[in-house]
Amino acid sequence: MHYTSLYHLAYRYLANHHLTEDVLSISFTKAFRKIKKFRCQGKGSFKKWLNTIVINESIRLLQKNHKTAIAEISYEVIPEQTDNQNNEVELDV
Repeated sequence: MHYTSLYHLAYRYLANHHLTEDVLSISFTKAFRKIKKFRCQGKGSFKKWLNTIVINESIRLLQKNHKTAIAEISYEVIPEQTDNQNNEVELDV
């Protein structure tokens, strides 16, 4: 019932089918575990609650992937300069 709209919502953040599926799985599991804490506040409040969970999980995944990407970049090996190499360039005048 809510799956399609939540899929499109997560996909707008993630732009990746597999990541979107992961986020929806996490979100539905979290909603199921926290259903006792949900307080109905009128028509549409359950959908808003689910939307909030999906948005938060999408952002959490993006932040996690961003940190991983930064860590991968920072661990790139930069070759050391040997004594035979120097940065001077000879110019013919």
